[in-house]
Order: sequence, then structure tokens, then C-alpha cells
Amino acid sequence: MELKKLYGDLSVLLGTEVPLYSFLLYCDMGARTLLARYPKKLLLPVGEYCPPESLSDALPIAEEFYTALLWFIGGSVRGEESMCKKSEAAAEEAYRTLWRAAARGKRRKGDVW
Repeated sequence: MELKKLYGDLSVLLGTEVPLYSFLLYCDMGARTLLARYPKKLLLPVGEYCPPESLSDALPIAEEFYTALLWFIGGSVRGEESMCKKSEAAAEEAYRTLWRAAARGKRRKGDVW
């Protein structure tokens, strides 16, 4: 996931530029929230998670969680609960989409695929 694009979309969503330090902090906080809530197998398609240090970095999180992360950062910057709820709904939808794609054509036997 490209941070430059995320930062640009966040600026358009909020109508103002967010300080870079705050953006990186909330981006890391949102990514860690997603990592705590959903399995790493689906959330991190390649590599391990490392916190972003600049806009030129890329988050290894699946692209389906882009909207959820955008709403989370926007809600955290503005302090709006409605944006945070949209973030939770978007994250759940992204997780279900990835889970369905991973489960397609497989049978569940206990807790193992």
C-alpha cells in the first residue's frame, strides 16, 4: 500500500494537509489495530510489518484494507467517532472478501483447512 497515495487521499478527504508526523503515527496505529484484529496470513500477503518512517515507504498490508485505513486515520485526526465506525465496517468487509477468496474451493476440517 503506497503511503503517498494514502496521504493525498486523506488530504482530499479532510480538506487540509495533516502534519506528516501525525499521519505516520496514526497510520502505524491503524495498521497495528488491524494486525491485532485480523489474522496475519490474510492481512500481510508478503513480508512482515514494519512501521512507516517516511512517505516513500510502503505498508505490506493488503490493498483491500486501504479504505479502512483511510477512514481510521481521518477519524483519528479529526476525532470523529462516525469516521472510526466507517473504518471498522470497511475493515470487516475487506476481511470477509479476503477470507472468502482464500476459502474458495476448500473444505474446513476442524480448525484446519
